[in-house]
Amino acid sequence: MKFTSFLAVGITALLIGAGVSYYTLNNQTNAKLSDKAFLEKQLKSLSSGDKKDTTRRLPIVRVARAEMSDISDEQLFDGRLVEIQKVVLASEVSGLINEMTVEVGDKVQAKDTLIVGVDATWLNIALIQAQRQKEFDRVNMTLQKAELNRLERLRDRQAGVVTDSELEKQTALAEESVAKYKLSEAMENEIQEKLNRTKIYAPFNGAIINKLTELGAYVSPGTPLVEIVSDGQADALFHISENFIQRIHIGDPLPIYVPAVDKTVNGEIVSIVPYGSTAARSFPVRIRIDDQGGLLKIGMSVQCTLETTEKAQRLTVPRDAVLQKPGENTVWVVQKESDGAFRVTPVPVYIHARANAVLAVRPATEAGEKVLVPGALAIIEGAERLMPGQEVELKEINPELLKDLPTAGGMQSFTHEKE
Repeated sequence: MKFTSFLAVGITALLIGAGVSYYTLNNQTNAKLSDKAFLEKQLKSLSSGDKKDTTRRLPIVRVARAEMSDISDEQLFDGRLVEIQKVVLASEVSGLINEMTVEVGDKVQAKDTLIVGVDATWLNIALIQAQRQKEFDRVNMTLQKAELNRLERLRDRQAGVVTDSELEKQTALAEESVAKYKLSEAMENEIQEKLNRTKIYAPFNGAIINKLTELGAYVSPGTPLVEIVSDGQADALFHISENFIQRIHIGDPLPIYVPAVDKTVNGEIVSIVPYGSTAARSFPVRIRIDDQGGLLKIGMSVQCTLETTEKAQRLTVPRDAVLQKPGENTVWVVQKESDGAFRVTPVPVYIHARANAVLAVRPATEAGEKVLVPGALAIIEGAERLMPGQEVELKEINPELLKDLPTAGGMQSFTHEKE
């Protein structure tokens, strides 16, 4: 009973609240509908909104002219940047590493940057011993030579006082002392040279790319320490196919494009290896370029373009005008209709040459040859979601582009030679 009573009260309260809200809202709506100024404002707002929506329904595109240009067929090759010099520094002496002044990535200067220092305590002791031995052998050599001179003088003053056997024995001892002295001297020089090599410096300007030991490690002759690559210049390495290798020569200038930094750098061919892969039938070619103060790094991908034919007049469009997909290349052309509207037509094309910022193209169909002609407007931005025949709006259009514009179906005053 109690639950039923509570439910009835709740429903009653809900119905009363809904009635009050309806009554209030109805009065507000009737008041606005009776307000002439409000109605005129709303009507004006709707009219302006319709105009904006109509404008937005037209896709906005940017265009550029297709034109005839003097251009040669070109072949694009992909390669990568490789180092000119790369070495693994190794220890030439034995001992503990007590100096390690570099880390991976550090820049080094030739014959100036200390890479590793090896403890020289035992070599210093050995040097002192060698010096003492050298001094001892020097004194002995002096005595033996003096004795030999004394015997020779006696023999010269009085025959028979010094026998030939005695003289020969002393001569041998003197020569032996000289040999020992020279050996001691060589030992001293060897130890001194080892001491000099406990300090290992960078052999050329470059950067540390790998550390192969650490401070406190014990090394012996041949133990690898660090790996260094040169900087300042780099080589762009390409594998050029046999069809085009005869068109290039050592010393030829060749611009190299680096996509990672969107930069083109002038280069010079420094090496053409006359031995190619049997399977690929291509030959390694190195083009020397400046690393632009370290902007270009070893391992970056690079591109170069080689002219494969003599220059000829061809129909060209900007690179951005060609939508490239595997097995399909399309240029969208804007045509002006008789009613003044701009509509689009897709034209399948073949790409025949690539040069700088343009591509040489040829329509793949007869219908396309009537549309993509010199002077036609090719879309360079905004063609990704268009449909054939769709009306578009031209963005930031240069009035000069619309002069003598071919109409739909082509224009007799323009000619386009088939290739």
